[in-house]
Amino acid sequence: MALVISWVDMARAVSPVVATVLLLALTVLAFSMIWEGVSSWISAQRGGMLQSIRERFVVEDVWFRVEAGDRTLVTVYIRNVGLADIEIDEISLNGTVMDMWVNGVQVDSVEIKVDAGVSIDLRADEWRWKPGAVYQMTIVTRGGVSTVVCKP
Repeated sequence: MALVISWVDMARAVSPVVATVLLLALTVLAFSMIWEGVSSWISAQRGGMLQSIRERFVVEDVWFRVEAGDRTLVTVYIRNVGLADIEIDEISLNGTVMDMWVNGVQVDSVEIKVDAGVSIDLRADEWRWKPGAVYQMTIVTRGGVSTVVCKP
């Protein structure tokens, strides 16, 4: 008995193999494109939202006082108790944005490392505090906003 293979039989046998290889290649390509998108999304989340979740700070103390005659000064002590460094961009009292001073130097933002604390002096032209009044302090960081209520 002789084995005779014709071109028609070979074409029929090769067709399922080629189809399987093409489907496998298409599946790998589609998976790699989906993985790239998911990976980019996860990286963006780590840099943005997850970073802000890791931000935690405590306002340890707030001092209201008058210095140099009639100059109003508010000193706030902030400690970073979170898992990431924080950067404070703005502090306001009852809606008035205050100038921030650290160690006698006016700054636009204050960076606080993990487990570190900083003393920030707050000043604003023509702003005066009143003993017994309640003040809402809004601290704006790169990752979000926190509000503290204080009374001198």
